[in-house]
Amino acid sequence: MNEKQDKQITGSYLIALLAAVLHGEVPPPILPDLDLDFLYKMAARHSVANMACYGLSRLQPLPAPDKMKAFQDARHKALAREARQEIETRQILSALEEHHIKCMPLKGFIIKHLYPQPDMRLMADVDILVNHKQMKKAGDIMLSLGYITEHTGSHHDIYHKQPVMNIELHRALIPERTGTYFDNSWDRARLQAGSRYSYEMSNDDFYIYLLAHMAKHYRGGGTGIRSVMDVWVYNQHYKDQLNWNYINTELEKAGLHNFAQSMKALAESWFNPEVSDELYHEMTDFMLANGTYGTNQNASLNKFIQGKKDRDSFTAAKVKYTLRILFPDKRHMTIIFPFLQKLPFLLPLCWIIRGIRTVVYRRSNIRRNLSTISYLTKSKVEQMKRIQL
Repeated sequence: MNEKQDKQITGSYLIALLAAVLHGEVPPPILPDLDLDFLYKMAARHSVANMACYGLSRLQPLPAPDKMKAFQDARHKALAREARQEIETRQILSALEEHHIKCMPLKGFIIKHLYPQPDMRLMADVDILVNHKQMKKAGDIMLSLGYITEHTGSHHDIYHKQPVMNIELHRALIPERTGTYFDNSWDRARLQAGSRYSYEMSNDDFYIYLLAHMAKHYRGGGTGIRSVMDVWVYNQHYKDQLNWNYINTELEKAGLHNFAQSMKALAESWFNPEVSDELYHEMTDFMLANGTYGTNQNASLNKFIQGKKDRDSFTAAKVKYTLRILFPDKRHMTIIFPFLQKLPFLLPLCWIIRGIRTVVYRRSNIRRNLSTISYLTKSKVEQMKRIQL
């Protein structure tokens, strides 16, 4: 069996395993040539090893103890992590409410409660939207609760508390999509029952946000199994309550309608496997190769496609892309060398300084860039175009 076939067989079984958990069923038996160690690596890469453990535990006979150990460890860690995240996040939301700070928990913290058990939906961090005018005050509260600041600025501030708590306080829902539906998040939000400052999205708006956030990753470096599963779980839970006319209209305005339809259909093909299509097989292969948050190679392919003009040949476009890596534009270089804002004529000197720094201190960047450039082939670009939505 070649590597591609091995990945396809393992990926198909992983999806079947997760589908069985979602449906409360016994998974299909493990095929003789399925490598459980490889299954674990793939599941861990997609942040679903803990959930896969629930499925494997229903098999009779159980897999060998040495093969189950990694899955069981993942489940135990996820149980402890989810409990800690729940308690800590409730404490943060309470503190924000107490200090009159508008806030709204996002993504995983909401959707995990729609899974059969909340620990099945693993979260690396907890995302909370905060009124952008109150970010400094919110940060002070985080420090008072024992968190340390890891990053401030841009579209979110990041806070950490040992051993597992990572909190991202966001200024905007989807900062990359300014001038759209996502700018009016507070106007569309509603107060949670019994609260004066803690908000929530309607079921319709949360679904639109879920798809928009997924599209951001899919069109960047890619996204994985967990995101597709979120779409299916959400649809199953709210399918009779969602206002599809409103949702489809807003998705159309945001340029996400085709993407949303494809992701919904892909989720059905995975977790209600009566649906099948060649495009879905290709999208499945793409996602299985990604991991939870995609890959640098896919991000590079997307940047290449976005930067390629119709009149450019593949070779010409690849040369231009290589030059953009070696000689970033002034906007990018100003982030590294702020003085370029006032002294733009020094850009060539800054390219030289950046090159020297890379050779001396960041040789791994050189290897990564060379790998990225060699990864760009005509066939991979064409494949990426087919599955872009």
